[in-house]
Amino acid sequence: AAALKAAALLDAPDPRPDAVAAEIERDAALVSRFLRLAGALEAGLRPVSVGRSVLALGFPMTRRIIGVATLIPKLGSDEAFWAHALRTAHAASLTARNSRIGLPDEHWVAGLLHEAGAPLAARFAPGADLAPAEIGGFVLERWKFPAAVAAAARPPADPVDAVEDARLPREAVVAAGCCRLVRDEGGRWAGLLRLTPVQAEEVAAEAEKRTRGTLTDFLAMG
Repeated sequence: AAALKAAALLDAPDPRPDAVAAEIERDAALVSRFLRLAGALEAGLRPVSVGRSVLALGFPMTRRIIGVATLIPKLGSDEAFWAHALRTAHAASLTARNSRIGLPDEHWVAGLLHEAGAPLAARFAPGADLAPAEIGGFVLERWKFPAAVAAAARPPADPVDAVEDARLPREAVVAAGCCRLVRDEGGRWAGLLRLTPVQAEEVAAEAEKRTRGTLTDFLAMG
């Protein structure tokens, strides 16, 4: 209920940061997840309060973080899933910053949820005819995540050309490329991400470092 009310306030024409923070603070579990997520965006830094985090994140990103905070328990606490999700999220954020192709925080969310369909299908729709990617994209749309985040959950299959030809939102392209990059499948994916081979290695290494600093928090939230 607190998440829904906070989201409704953020959807209003002129949201008040203090009112949004007050709604989030009505739910202790939501507060914990919200602050951990806000900290993960800043590579492990601990925000001191919900109110300051709302101001620092801005209204659009606060809306997305509330959505992620509410969705996380439904994604479970599988370590392999979250380790890969976080590596991809951090790599996407770093790629956006290095290549100047968009807002790093928005790419972080798209990277984090790019394979959300797998745990959702396993837990809530076992044996469904739909592919996990379709289930993930559908759920993210229903939860009112931006279209680019839902598109990231429905990436085309390999090869690189398929991603280039699909005309996906940039966040979805970066999520698909970083998914392969952190799995040691660099090669042509580095070019798609506008990274040199050296930059691609540096992004993958830094994403791994940041994941080690944030994985424990995500396992606790699942």
